[in-house]
Amino acid sequence: MKAVWRSVALAVIVAILAASSVAAYYECYRLPRTKPELTGIERIKKRGVLVVGHDIYPPWSFRTEEGTWDGFDVEVMKRVAETLGVRYVGKEVIWESVIPALKAKEIDVIASAMSITPERSKEVLYTIPYYEVTLAFVVRADEAELYKTPEDFVGKAVGAQAGTTGWDLAKALYEGTGTDIKDFPMLPELLMALENGIVDVAIFDTPTARHYCNEEPEKFAVAFTHPTHGYPDYYAYAVRPEDGDLAEVINTVIMEMMESGELTELMEKWGVTP
Repeated sequence: MKAVWRSVALAVIVAILAASSVAAYYECYRLPRTKPELTGIERIKKRGVLVVGHDIYPPWSFRTEEGTWDGFDVEVMKRVAETLGVRYVGKEVIWESVIPALKAKEIDVIASAMSITPERSKEVLYTIPYYEVTLAFVVRADEAELYKTPEDFVGKAVGAQAGTTGWDLAKALYEGTGTDIKDFPMLPELLMALENGIVDVAIFDTPTARHYCNEEPEKFAVAFTHPTHGYPDYYAYAVRPEDGDLAEVINTVIMEMMESGELTELMEKWGVTP
């Protein structure tokens, strides 16, 4: 009988060892488990940094002579970073590349006078709007009295920054009219083209247009303003669609600054009071 039990016990041990070997083999060679994705805020807090994408677009976002970021949108984003308990870092991105940079997770949020459009809404998640804007037709200062309506530029050279609502309006107004429509990757290049006579008008957002015209009144002037799409145009910040928790924090910061009057104070500080 003892021999029988020894045989049974030995068989059980062999079976256990065999099962353990199979389990170990499976553990070594099975496909890796998929870790759950971190939320936007979790990812930012783990990194300790909020990376904000900015274009050079004063007075909303620009670099100072010392190379640091400043402007209306920069101050709001610094408040967001403070709320999250992380450090703010600004990253310069050419406007045409700003949404691809967001989707590639090179930045966490776009904060640079970004208009809400149906096309962009398919790719980003907007926060609540914080500013209503129109577009300005900026010309050389000594020609300001020559132009009163968009039709006055038919057949001339019209410039706008690529990927902006100004570019959209330029195409909507002038394609097929014999007008030379030129796009530029950055606003400073567009203004240089206007100054040098390469284009006759530069179309871009009114607050930024007034900023440049006030800075250099001998060079530039706003001929007139125009609705962006024929309906109200609003600025908002943008995050990835899956980062709704980050959008909620930004919304809370905007609402708190509105209620406290800080947002109005910022508008006055940066000369963008409606």
